[in-house]
Amino acid sequence: MKEPAADSPLITDRGRYLALAYRMLGSRADAEDVVQEAFLRTAGDSVDPDHPTRYLLRVVANLCVDRLRAERVRRQAYPGPWLPEPILSDDEPEAVNDLAESLSMGLLLLLERLSPAERIVFVLREAFDLDLHEIAAVLGISAEACRQRLSRARRHLRAEPLERPDPRASRAMLTRLVSAVAEQRVDAVVELLAEDAVLISDGGGLVSAAIRPVSGRERIAGVMVHIAAREQEAGPLDLRFTNINGNWGLLVLRGSEVHSAITLELDGERIRRLYVLRNPEKLARLDPLPRGDAYP
Repeated sequence: MKEPAADSPLITDRGRYLALAYRMLGSRADAEDVVQEAFLRTAGDSVDPDHPTRYLLRVVANLCVDRLRAERVRRQAYPGPWLPEPILSDDEPEAVNDLAESLSMGLLLLLERLSPAERIVFVLREAFDLDLHEIAAVLGISAEACRQRLSRARRHLRAEPLERPDPRASRAMLTRLVSAVAEQRVDAVVELLAEDAVLISDGGGLVSAAIRPVSGRERIAGVMVHIAAREQEAGPLDLRFTNINGNWGLLVLRGSEVHSAITLELDGERIRRLYVLRNPEKLARLDPLPRGDAYP
């Protein structure tokens, strides 16, 4: 099959299409598959030279919508909570903070509530700053249909507003949390948590993880302290501050293997959501690891 030309937008602007696919699918591996399939599908096409980006965005968008519809059934049968695959970077989160809002674990999980049709319009509008007429041209539908889908998407998401990520506050909170957990001070952990805090862990049915979200400050604190003590008995752990989805997170390593990836979402000065990814299949896709900063 003919390969795309070297100057094809799918090659020169590959990052743009990967960014769209990742925000739609929550999986770096799936995003790469979709963009590669778009490569192959458009290799022999005569792309409109006046609107190449519009054409290629439509191809990638349609592939994402098709895959997301097929993926819905599998995710409903997923063992326990599902978390997106993290995106790691060597960039300081403070330097790329404009990206953090549309990449946050919280937003990606909220987007799971939308239909594929609503999700693509929302992502193109909010993450790529296209206006409704541009989105309509990309998707091949009317601007009014786009407006209705965007309105429904925002209505679905309005019930759980997200605070804009603050990298400095996130790093400071992670430092305090790790210190309190390491010292087994359950009361100190409780004080860091918001009243409606929730801990979500994804083991994919392959490793130990809570099969449903953990709610309640005291319960979350007790679970974290207990698990941390048990894991330390199994062998030393190395903690590394890393840019995860545009904000500071922690990679937990045992030797050369990633044990877990931890991110959080703040509500003012307390933790509202804690996300702990333990699924080894997702963690295995994080190589090569960014350098990061050793804790503390």
